[in-house]
Amino acid sequence: MNIDKFKDTKLANDLEKEELVYRQLIKKNEAPSNVFCNLGIICGKTGRAEEAVSLFKKYIVLEPTSSIAYNNLALILTKQKKYNEAIENFLIALKFEQQSKTYFNLALAYEEMGKEKKATYNYKEALKIDSKNAEALCNLGNLYYVSGDLEEAKQCLEQSIKNKPTLDAALNNLGLVNMAYGDFKAAKKKFIDTLKINPLNSKAHYNLSNLISYNINSKQHSSQLLLNLKLSKSEYDKMYYCFALGKVYEDRKKYKESLQYFKKGNLIKRNSFSYTINDDQKLYSNIKRIFNKDSIFGLKDLGFNDHLPIFIVGMPRSGTSLIEQILSSHPDVFGAGEINDLESIILEFFSENNKIYSLKELSGLDHKVFKLAGQQYCLKLKKRSINTRFITNKLTLNFRWIGLIKLILPNVKIVHCKRHPYDTSLSIFQKFFPIYGNEYTFDLVEIAQYFKLYLDLMGYWKKILPNSFYEISYEDLINDQESQITKLLEYCNLPFNEKCYKFSNTSRIVKTSSSRQVRQKIYRSSMGKWKYYKKELFELINILKIPS
Repeated sequence: MNIDKFKDTKLANDLEKEELVYRQLIKKNEAPSNVFCNLGIICGKTGRAEEAVSLFKKYIVLEPTSSIAYNNLALILTKQKKYNEAIENFLIALKFEQQSKTYFNLALAYEEMGKEKKATYNYKEALKIDSKNAEALCNLGNLYYVSGDLEEAKQCLEQSIKNKPTLDAALNNLGLVNMAYGDFKAAKKKFIDTLKINPLNSKAHYNLSNLISYNINSKQHSSQLLLNLKLSKSEYDKMYYCFALGKVYEDRKKYKESLQYFKKGNLIKRNSFSYTINDDQKLYSNIKRIFNKDSIFGLKDLGFNDHLPIFIVGMPRSGTSLIEQILSSHPDVFGAGEINDLESIILEFFSENNKIYSLKELSGLDHKVFKLAGQQYCLKLKKRSINTRFITNKLTLNFRWIGLIKLILPNVKIVHCKRHPYDTSLSIFQKFFPIYGNEYTFDLVEIAQYFKLYLDLMGYWKKILPNSFYEISYEDLINDQESQITKLLEYCNLPFNEKCYKFSNTSRIVKTSSSRQVRQKIYRSSMGKWKYYKKELFELINILKIPS
C-alpha cells in the first residue's frame, strides 16, 4: 500500500483505523520503514510511551539519518523525564537537520535539568533560525528574569507578545517582571490580561492572588479558583490553585481551611520529585567535618582580601529581603538579590565531579586556590555593579558555607537573619519555591527537620568562628527599627544615611516572594502568625520544640 496516499485520505484522521492498517502491514512484512515512525507517533499521542520508544528505535535502525525519528523519540523521553537520553537524541537530530523546534525542545530539556546556560544558548539558536518564534522568546525571557537580567527579560517578552499576542505565558511572565520592578499595578493588569486569553492559566491565577487582598465580600476571583480546581484534571494546575486558595482563606482569617489548601498544593509538588532529608544530613555532616576548627585556622590568611561582598544568610522568609532592602537603600550598596555566584565558585574549586554534595578535602588543595576562588567571586560580583563599594548576595542557603566564605574572603561581612522558627516555617510552607535547594519546603515535617539542621550548623559556626558574622532578629527589627538599622550599618562599616531608614521608598529590582512587602513600611501582622495555625502545625511544633 502507498502510505503517503493513505495519509492523504480522511482515514488518516482516525487513529484507530490508521493504526490497524499499519499493524496489518507489519504483520504481512509489507511495511515500508516509515510505518514504524508513524505508528510510534500514534502510540505517543495515545499514551503508550514505551511502545512508542520501541517503534522509533526500530525506525532509526532502518533509517539512521531520520531527524523526525530522533526528534519524536526525544520528545517521548522528555515526557518520561529521561532528560539525558532525550538531549542525546535531540543533538543527533540536529546533526541531520537544524530546526528551530528541535533547538527549542532541547532547551526545554536542559531547563528541566536546571542547566540554564545551555537552555539559554539553545533558545537563542532556535531564534537564529526563526526569529519570530514567540515561545522561544517567552522562555528565554523567563530565563533572563530568573537570572536577574530584567531588561533583557522585558525585551524578549514584549517581542514574544508582539509576535503572538495570544501567548498567555508571555503576558504572565511580563507581569512577574513588572512585579520585580515594583510596578504592581502593571503586573496586576498583565495577570488579568493573561486570564482573559486563557482563564485556565493556573500560574497567572496564583500570581494574581498575591496582589489581591481578599475579604469576605471579594468572591469573584476566589469563586473562579474554586471552580477551576474542581474541574481541573492537571495536578500541576491544581497545585497553583491550591496555593492561591490558601492565600484567599488566610486573608479571610479562615486559618484551618487556609492550611488545608496549602497542604494540598504542597503535597502535589512534593510527590513530583524524589528527595530525602538524609541527603542534607550527610551534606551538613560533611561540611562540619571538612570545615573544622583546625582546618580553617590552619588555612587562614590565604584568601582574597576584599571588602566588596556582603552576604545575607538565614532560612528563607526570615527577613533577608528586608535586610537587603535596607542596606541597598544606601548609596554605597548594590543589592544583587539571590544570586548563585558563590555556588558556581564552590562547584569550580571545591567540589568533586561538579556536585555540591561531594566536596573536596581541604588538605589536598593547592593553597593558591583560596585566593583565586575569592578573587573570581569578586569579579563575578563586579559585573553586576561596577562602581559600588559593597554588593549584597542574599541567597539564604549560603549559611551553609560560612566556613568557606571566611577562608576565601576573610574580610567580608556576613549578616545572619533570624526569625521565630514557627513563623519562619509557616511562611516557607505558604510560598511556592523553585525546587533546587528548597526540596524540603513542601512538607511540614521536612521543614522542621531541615530547620534543626540549620540551627545546628549555625551553632557550629558560632562555636568555631566566634564573631565572624552579625545576627539580627526579625522581631527586634520590627520592634526597634531605628536602633537595629543603626547597628546594622555600623557592622557593615556604612556611614549614616537617611534613606536606609526610609527603605520602603527605595526603587530597586526585587524578584523574591517578598517583592511587595519590602516596598511597604514595616508592619507587625506577620509576627506570631503561627499561633493562628497552632493546631494544624502540631507535627512541626513537636519536632522543633521551641520554648515559648
